[in-house]
Amino acid sequence: MRFTTVLPGVVDTPLLENRPEPPSPEMRAHMLQPEDVAAACLFAVTLPPRASVPEITILPTALQAVGKTNVASPPLPAD
Repeated sequence: MRFTTVLPGVVDTPLLENRPEPPSPEMRAHMLQPEDVAAACLFAVTLPPRASVPEITILPTALQAVGKTNVASPPLPAD
């Protein structure tokens, strides 16, 4: 039996509307989409039995938070 821990960064889902300050449409455009996380999971479970992926960390390219997450994120890159 194989196990994989999936650690997604911020994903654009309706749950974000429950935040005290919901993200703007501009911020949401840079977030992961649910299908991004699903694709990472599919990758892990479709590997041959000889391969194991113990952990997947998937982050939005433009919104990576490393270290303290209670500080403001850097400005988004210009499109």
